[in-house]
Amino acid sequence: MGSTIKDIAKQTGLSIATVSKFINGGNVLPENRALLEKSIKDLDFEVNQVARGLKKNRTMLIGVIVPNFESKFFMRVISNIENSLMRYGYSTIVCDYRGDYKLEVEKIHFLYGKKVDGIILPPNEDNAKTYKDIIKRGISLVFLDRPIDAVPCDAIIVDNRAAARKAVESFLANGHTKIGLVNMNEPGLYTAHERLAGYLDAHEAAGLEVDRRRIAFAATSVDGGYDATLSILDANSGVTAILATNDDMAFGAIKALNARGLRIPDDIALIGFDVYDVATVFNPELSVVVQPLGEIGETAADLIVKRLGQERPLSPRVVELKTELILRGSSEKSV
Repeated sequence: MGSTIKDIAKQTGLSIATVSKFINGGNVLPENRALLEKSIKDLDFEVNQVARGLKKNRTMLIGVIVPNFESKFFMRVISNIENSLMRYGYSTIVCDYRGDYKLEVEKIHFLYGKKVDGIILPPNEDNAKTYKDIIKRGISLVFLDRPIDAVPCDAIIVDNRAAARKAVESFLANGHTKIGLVNMNEPGLYTAHERLAGYLDAHEAAGLEVDRRRIAFAATSVDGGYDATLSILDANSGVTAILATNDDMAFGAIKALNARGLRIPDDIALIGFDVYDVATVFNPELSVVVQPLGEIGETAADLIVKRLGQERPLSPRVVELKTELILRGSSEKSV
């Protein structure tokens, strides 16, 4: 005979009500959560998901949609979302739309057909009507990485604007005044807009005029970063430092600087975005703006579980998390 809720309550010393609340996706104190997770594992307790879903009129499925499976950022966030949802007893169905917004709509309808309880996805303005329609059908949505003003929906974002500003300010502190920006070129993309705004904020605060020759937009890829960096160099902009706002674009910037025989940071200092476990492989080690991937995934999962567990409609929440600027050898050179 398998373990029961009473067994967990006895082992943890918590009430049956607290154990039941946790197993059914409710919030408990962090210290109680740790006790419960350990006890569930020790006792090999298994929730009858079918019975639980029937009782709650749910499938205990959450859909997750991302632009593509090649994105290191989204793959790591998905991993944390899945781990967090698993603790709440939910399973996930993960889809990608390969950068095709029409295909994204098809994926949303596919997940609706699977009767998922909710969907987590990075949205785009073009599909705002689809998001509104799916919410009206009773599917909870949580936007990942960016909000859309036209769609009242929970969202989890990071301080993109402040992050870019801090990166540029670190260049300024080392005497750099001719700073380049390699940015994403997707029209209307929230993260690209906010990171550009942070770059401009730092210049304005320092009383520096922005030279548009030092700003280049390109596809979020190594080739895109390569081409954008070359365009800045070829514009005779005199840059001595570059901020690349995406990991692949940072790699492309390094490739371009190497191709021109320019040394990092002696000739041009460099800071990247989202370059995680390989940042220390480079010589010199790469300075980076790091997003809290674990916290992003956990918060997205918490938001959708809370939305599903609400007893009455809650106002949409936008949760903004903090990034971290890690300075290493690639940006330490002073002018």
